[in-house]
Amino acid sequence: MISRERLRYLLISVVIVFCSVLIMRVVFYDRAPTPADVIEGIVVEADVALREFSYTETEAGVAQWTLNADSAEHDFSEDVTIMKNVRLDVFNQGEAGDVHLTAKTGRANLNTRDVTVRGSVIITTGNGYQFESESVTFHGQASDDGVVVSDESVRITSQQLDISGRGLEIDLAHGTFLIKEDVTAVYLPQPVKREQ
Repeated sequence: MISRERLRYLLISVVIVFCSVLIMRVVFYDRAPTPADVIEGIVVEADVALREFSYTETEAGVAQWTLNADSAEHDFSEDVTIMKNVRLDVFNQGEAGDVHLTAKTGRANLNTRDVTVRGSVIITTGNGYQFESESVTFHGQASDDGVVVSDESVRITSQQLDISGRGLEIDLAHGTFLIKEDVTAVYLPQPVKREQ
């Protein structure tokens, strides 16, 4: 049988070994960075990605235009938001009424209020016009100076017009547009119903 004295030494030895292992583990443990260090690293090095994106520009508490996309990524180095499946709505634009734009991709600088979109761009106006192009840029500093420009081929249709050309400038608030070159126009004396 083990004597009491030997049992006491054995238990003391086990406690000393356990404490030694615990002290070694604490001293040589590779500590993880604090949460503040991790967050600072993310803010400095990473951009923001969103699954859904929505931005509304207001003036005196009234919505002037709204920009939506299925997904968006913000690039802080260039201060632009890169979007997919873009929808832009510009409200109360004089004769044009509400204006709706759709495109496959886009880049927006919300500080300068410039939105450039590409890929199957379609613009429809409340007064019945439809504009089609491969890319356009919307400049919208205020409700009375929304302008859409493009250097690409464009097609404009309504119930009585079919116009095509290259280069476009639309003054949304004043309801005017200018096609810069290679203009072809067909005027139909009787309105026709077009598929939208």
